[in-house]
Amino acid sequence: MNKRTLNIILIIVLTVIWSLIIYKFFVVRKDSSNVTLNTGSYSNELITTKRDSFQLSILKRDPFLDTYKNVKRSTPKKKRDQQVKKKKRTLWPEIQYLGYVQGEKYKKPLVILSIDSKIVRIRKGDKNYGLFVKNISEDTIYVLRNKEKRFFVKK
Repeated sequence: MNKRTLNIILIIVLTVIWSLIIYKFFVVRKDSSNVTLNTGSYSNELITTKRDSFQLSILKRDPFLDTYKNVKRSTPKKKRDQQVKKKKRTLWPEIQYLGYVQGEKYKKPLVILSIDSKIVRIRKGDKNYGLFVKNISEDTIYVLRNKEKRFFVKK
């Protein structure tokens, strides 16, 4: 066969294949709209299946290593009643945060507190009346006393 006749045969086969594809696409689309559905009655009952329950036994033989082990079942240990350690609460005096003043000479701000109705001035990082001023902001102060921490809000 020469090249020309082979090309003609391949073009004819190609057109036949594409024509079949186009025919099925359009003809099937038109025929599918005429399909009727069976609207028979269906029951709404739930289908339930019973499941088998069984207990697994502990294997003594390891199938991969081909070794045997003595397996002991562990039983949960009973927790002993632990005594709750009571923290010693330190008695805090009545403290009100009144504000702070930033001076020109000092880098640390001066805090104005009312401790048991007495007005006290403490700088940040100083200790007075057993209180250590840790941090200061415009509306809150962070105070330590005997390793106990508290925040006080400006009133």
